[in-house]
Amino acid sequence: MREAPSRPFALWLLDLDRFKEVNDSLGHGIGDELLQSVAQRVRSVIGKDDLVARLGGDEFAVVLANADDDAVRAAAARLGEQFEIPFELSTVTLDIACSIGIALAPEHGADNESLLRAADVALYCAKAARSGYVVYDPELSWEHRNRKPLLADLHRALEAGEFVPYYQPKADARTRRIVGVETLLRWQHPAHGVLSPMEFLPLLDRSGVIRHVTADIVDGTLAQISAWRDLGWDLHAAVNLSMRSLHDPELPDGIAERLAYYDVPAELLELEVTEQTIMADPKRVTEVLHALKDIGVTIALDDFGTGYSSLAHLSLMPLDVLKIDQTFVRNMMTKPKDAAIVRSTIELARSLGLTTGGEGVEDGVTWARLHTRGWDTIQGNIISRAKPANELTQYLQCRPQLTVAPGSLPHLTPPVESLESPSPT
Repeated sequence: MREAPSRPFALWLLDLDRFKEVNDSLGHGIGDELLQSVAQRVRSVIGKDDLVARLGGDEFAVVLANADDDAVRAAAARLGEQFEIPFELSTVTLDIACSIGIALAPEHGADNESLLRAADVALYCAKAARSGYVVYDPELSWEHRNRKPLLADLHRALEAGEFVPYYQPKADARTRRIVGVETLLRWQHPAHGVLSPMEFLPLLDRSGVIRHVTADIVDGTLAQISAWRDLGWDLHAAVNLSMRSLHDPELPDGIAERLAYYDVPAELLELEVTEQTIMADPKRVTEVLHALKDIGVTIALDDFGTGYSSLAHLSLMPLDVLKIDQTFVRNMMTKPKDAAIVRSTIELARSLGLTTGGEGVEDGVTWARLHTRGWDTIQGNIISRAKPANELTQYLQCRPQLTVAPGSLPHLTPPVESLESPSPT
């Protein structure tokens, strides 16, 4: 095993987010041009004695000589600022993000293998958290160190019914009335407790289990909509669809069958797809979404602003709702560029005849700003964290004034304070 140099230094592993989409949708020529531009920007924020190397694909390694923790973080922050500037390529302009995993020598490893492993752990966590960069810490990598054990548990967990729906309510931005929920997946692991999607969804998404889990979650959501209707609440519910689900030719007929079984009006079920899902196979996704739209369900584009969907693609999709990525919502009060993206998203949605949805609303000021801009629905911990169905039902029963059927919403003042003490989603 080769030992690392004795002098202090830092190792970055840098990975471009969604680079495969650029290659697949725009061609390898544009992809190569983008990689060259990325290398130039990395070089611009590091010193003359530092090294940059492409490891393959869209991954780079950077060695920063004589760098301590503060210097490394400062350089990573500078690179983050560089990536806020669009990449002006020969035929297209792209907004690209990157994730960086950082390991420091000698504290994170005394040999090259240990340092690479530590940087890889940090990179995995940075991508999962979409935080830009993460400096390795032995305590931060629970999900990384347990990927293999969790992967082995997936099929057992499916059979045991350990994947369960949690529900986070949505409110009308004008009236504060709760009009729907988003179904969010949790894993009730017998050894590790309740796991959030960040800890297992990347594994689930790469496995064949995701399609079966999605089917179960849709079924459970429809059963819950029916139960709430029995209480007099016409709440719509949104469910996220994966790429694997959208490649299932039986998906539209299966959903139509379950809607009929639970006697749920189709418009109360909202199916969400992301820009990333669309751009992976625009033609196939468009066909499936049209088939789903024919059933009468609501179609939402989630995480808008993080992918590469063009206006041409948007105009072809049978969309009803445009949901901006929560990063822009959370930053709109402090970052003018993110505020501009929120404003332009509202204008785009209006021009396409779509309603708007926003996640990540944590305070009344942000809610009020979205309301004055003409936003439609709000979601976030200011209303409630995601809860199991029985807990959310109790929460709503204690606040009957918050829950009414869609279409009968009285006008109220926008909120100025939390309805519930914020806690992690």
